[in-house]
Amino acid sequence: MSKQFVNTNKRVLNVRVAFAAVAVGLSVAAVSGVGRAAPASPSASVAKSFPVEVLQQTVNSSQVRVIKTVAQLPPDVRARFRENVPRMGDTKSTATYPVDMANPGKSWNAGCMQVPGLPNRQLQFAGVAKETCFVVFNSGGIASMQWVVLFDLGGGKVQLVGKARATSRVTDLAGLRKMVKSEAFQVASKSTTISL
Repeated sequence: MSKQFVNTNKRVLNVRVAFAAVAVGLSVAAVSGVGRAAPASPSASVAKSFPVEVLQQTVNSSQVRVIKTVAQLPPDVRARFRENVPRMGDTKSTATYPVDMANPGKSWNAGCMQVPGLPNRQLQFAGVAKETCFVVFNSGGIASMQWVVLFDLGGGKVQLVGKARATSRVTDLAGLRKMVKSEAFQVASKSTTISL
């Protein structure tokens, strides 16, 4: 076979694989609700399962301290975001090691093509006020999404009390305040067990 024929067949195969990946991605997105509009009246469903009032008080507090790096997160909150990933360049072993989520602007696995050694989450920013901490982060996969999670820091034990998906990208505290005021997010879980 000629080298040109083999290269052409490889390109055709790559295009077919790419189209198949897009089709699977769109199917998963449709099933999981990605890309759907927020409910017409989100306040009723959000209020039952996400502590909107607590998040509003936190983001609007004059005492809120904005956090821009993972190292600045409260240690127990930071530990909740640590994940196990394959070692960089390790393609044969199933061994993993813990990594923090990426800082803003740093490399991370934003898509479904995973790079060993990189985390699957990236911090956008976070904030702490009194005994409450919120974290806005991006997660990768078939569709890159942005999440807002809320932690209760009181009582000496960190507790995840709410998780919601942002319906539009938030880049700073002013944007988060606007999103919270309009309740422009979708609650991730209505069950009592919320995971990251």
